[in-house]
Amino acid sequence: MQLKAPIQKICGLVKNINISNSRHTPNTFELVGEQKVVTFLYYQENKELLSSSNICIEYAFDDRWESYPRVFKIEPESIH
Repeated sequence: MQLKAPIQKICGLVKNINISNSRHTPNTFELVGEQKVVTFLYYQENKELLSSSNICIEYAFDDRWESYPRVFKIEPESIH
């Protein structure tokens, strides 16, 4: 039986975008929320991260099978 990780959501500031020069080290960034920091893989297609101050990401993560969370949705954080 394959267990699925629950989908979670974090909103916050993009920090520490690390672009690696090595093929063996992944590009990453951190999303700093109010109560936690999550490290995600950074892809060149995610250029909107550089221009956004606050974003929300829906993701799932199971550290038994994955090194980084799987991202389902990235959107600007709506401030009310």
